[in-house]
Amino acid sequence: MNNMRNVSSKGMEIIDLFIDSLRGRNLNSRTIQEYAADLKHFMGWHEYQGMETCQNVLIFSFDQITLKELVTYKEAMKKVDLKPSTINRRLSTIKLLFHWAHHHGFVRKDSSKHIKLLPLPKSPPHMINNEEEKRLLDAVKAHGNLRDQVILKLMIFTGIRAGEICNLKVVDVKTFQKSGVIIVGAENQRRKVPLNNMCKSILEKYMATNTNYLFLSKKTGERLTERALRHLVKKYLDIAGLEGLSAYSLRHNFGYRKAAKTSMHKLARIMGHNSLNTTMTYFK
Repeated sequence: MNNMRNVSSKGMEIIDLFIDSLRGRNLNSRTIQEYAADLKHFMGWHEYQGMETCQNVLIFSFDQITLKELVTYKEAMKKVDLKPSTINRRLSTIKLLFHWAHHHGFVRKDSSKHIKLLPLPKSPPHMINNEEEKRLLDAVKAHGNLRDQVILKLMIFTGIRAGEICNLKVVDVKTFQKSGVIIVGAENQRRKVPLNNMCKSILEKYMATNTNYLFLSKKTGERLTERALRHLVKKYLDIAGLEGLSAYSLRHNFGYRKAAKTSMHKLARIMGHNSLNTTMTYFK
């Protein structure tokens, strides 16, 4: 089932058009390669009518794909003991393809809408509930300065990494703040992360205090280090009585919350994941 079949030129043309449509989304190159590989696998399976035949018998067409065929493809992957996360990633890629095709008029009906992903076995995560979140925010408000309040709110409500927080520059926020996003990540993998009104408001209050890096060390006056940031977050977690949590827990918590109302592909973009397999951990 993992053998890659030669896809027809028509099928490859569709894959290429779809992949080209993703170029402007600042996706990691590995993610784009995964999309292409998933679609080649599915189209090969469809055009060869399963993986038993040795000869291409169909030319890919969206109108040929029914919900029944997608369910058959899903069951075929289960029979060869693929990991549920791999099956779900392929199905999610197909869903994204059909959504794109329907939007651009290549298909009259999106047959992928009703295909269900497999449940993923996992231990329940330690989620921070609303009351615990309030305790944490109250702790930093009572015992911290404005800088610390901004840091905690960004980590809770955007899910960006500790290292990304430390590397934020004023220019990354100032240019895009009015549109409700900030720019984070390495120079070659920069991405836009949405801000809620609470984050926008406190950033407006804080922005005038710095001219280069957004968050500076009180001791050195230079960029806040990742080690110092983790220590800072741990201090307020302890004050709030939230044991067993860390700076990474806030990002993890954001991922689980956002997954309840966000598509896998959108969440991957927001969190800057290199692989959809990473994003998959947030979907039950």
